[in-house]
Amino acid sequence: GQGVLVEHVCVEVAGAGGPKSPDLIASKPGMYQGLSATFWTILAIVDSTSHSESKVQIYEGQVHGTIRSAISTAEGLAFQDIFVPQVTGQTLAQHQPGYCDPDALAIVNFMTGNA
Repeated sequence: GQGVLVEHVCVEVAGAGGPKSPDLIASKPGMYQGLSATFWTILAIVDSTSHSESKVQIYEGQVHGTIRSAISTAEGLAFQDIFVPQVTGQTLAQHQPGYCDPDALAIVNFMTGNA
């Protein structure tokens, strides 16, 4: 259909064999502790106005940082509790300005046409 939006969020951890789910990383923080990582969102907008032609535009948002160990072993640990963006030195749970949110960055790229 017209204007179909697909979103994919994942984390690429150095030496961990490809993209992973943020929930998987959060479930095993000790396994990834100290490794550099890229937290990213991909937005794909599919415009298929006719059956013969479809146009797909891709917009990305990326934030580079490091995985740290969990402060507590509380159940329900989230990725935001262990990912530290390079530019802030704090976890996303502690401080999440828009420039450290891959979703927000992908939307800005969409709004400004930076595919």
